[in-house]
Amino acid sequence: MNYLTDIDALIRDGYFDACTAKVPPMDVWEGKDSYGLSVELPGYKPDEITMQVKDHKLELATSDRFENPTDNGLTVLREADPKVMFERSLVLPDDADEENIKASLAKGVLTVLIAKKEVAQPREIEIA
Repeated sequence: MNYLTDIDALIRDGYFDACTAKVPPMDVWEGKDSYGLSVELPGYKPDEITMQVKDHKLELATSDRFENPTDNGLTVLREADPKVMFERSLVLPDDADEENIKASLAKGVLTVLIAKKEVAQPREIEIA
């Protein structure tokens, strides 16, 4: 029995892929007038990222970026930092304004700003 051959076969067949699946780091914060989040997505272009609001959830996904280098006569057996598809869904707070969400991608970081709905302030009503 050759253990190295067995391990090589497991790697080649993708056995460890589920164990090493990567989810990009995400920071979430709250400010006075908005919520925000940032996601590290190095190497991604805006057209490789989708974001939508559905059922009061912000859904974020990336497309599969694996490029097959067999055109160059090479076969990738394992990537150190594969760019693979992922999906993430975040429930929005009740006061999040779903119609006022802005996103930008710069230097490999996706930044999303979600405005808060204006809360009705108590006001005095004049009685005539």
